[in-house]
This record gives sequence, C-alpha cells and structure tokens, in this order.
Amino acid sequence: MPELPEVTTTVNGLQRVLPSLRISNVWTDLAKKKVSRSDFIHTIKSEKFFDNFKKITIGAKVINVERRAKNILINLNNGKTILIHLKMTGHLLFGEYTKKIITNDKLRITKWEPKEKREVWQKEL
Repeated sequence: MPELPEVTTTVNGLQRVLPSLRISNVWTDLAKKKVSRSDFIHTIKSEKFFDNFKKITIGAKVINVERRAKNILINLNNGKTILIHLKMTGHLLFGEYTKKIITNDKLRITKWEPKEKREVWQKEL
C-alpha cells in the first residue's frame, strides 16, 4: 500500500496537471468484479451507481487536487469531490487504456496498456 509520501507525490503531480481540465469520460472495471464475503457474492459497484457517477462527473471542470490522510480529493466546479484511494498497487490511470490479460500454466496477469504512447504528465498550454 502506498505510504503518505507516495500519495503526496501523486497529489502534487495531479495538482500540476488537472486544474482547469474538463472530464470527458470515466470508466471502471469494478462494476464487473465480484467479491466473495463469507457465504455470499456481491458486486462492488452497481451499474446504477456508476451511471449516476458518470452523470455527475462528465463535463465537470477540475478546480484543484488535495490530500486528506491517504485519500486523493479532486474538487470539481459543480461542488462535487472525487475521492480516490490508491489501494494496494498505487496505480492511477489517466487517459485511454485497454485491458490485456496474460496467462500461462500457473499465472494470470491483468495489464492495462495505454491506447496512445505519450507522456501522461505533459500539459498543453
């Protein structure tokens, strides 16, 4: 799990890039994952939840990015805030990606590859 310095570094990088940018799309693979808890299985996020999230965020402009504990807060001009926790991997993807699954006899790896090869932190003026 990323520690506070890694979260702070991520927030500082996002704060240099995101303010004044408008959100054009959002995606997740969480809506398709099932989690087993005790003796029942449930989805992490429902389609209804994600559809509402998209309606709120698409078209909104980023005001600023800040940190609270190990959470990343992206404040939007519509009064809403996106809260991000980097979980175990510390990965935060920005841009368009495709999912690639690599398998062999004992291992299955999910890898996200960018559709365009470009510098993520580059901001056009």
